[in-house]
Amino acid sequence: MSGGEGWHPEQAVTREQTLKMFTIWAAFAAFEEKSRGSIEVGKFADLTAVSAVIMKIPEMEILRTRCVMKVINGEIVWEVPR
Repeated sequence: MSGGEGWHPEQAVTREQTLKMFTIWAAFAAFEEKSRGSIEVGKFADLTAVSAVIMKIPEMEILRTRCVMKVINGEIVWEVPR
């Protein structure tokens, strides 16, 4: 992403690194990697679904994505009204 004053693009992290920071690495830091942090059989299904494939869309479009569903322990706790 290009940035304005105060931004240091050379210190930016990749999308993959960002995803891991909020998922598996966070679970590992909390000693919960056996039950959280990735979508696998036997783990809690805690996830957020967004309106676009953020790993593939242009960087500036990521800012326009919206949450469409939140799932905690396999149960939908919020979704965009239909």
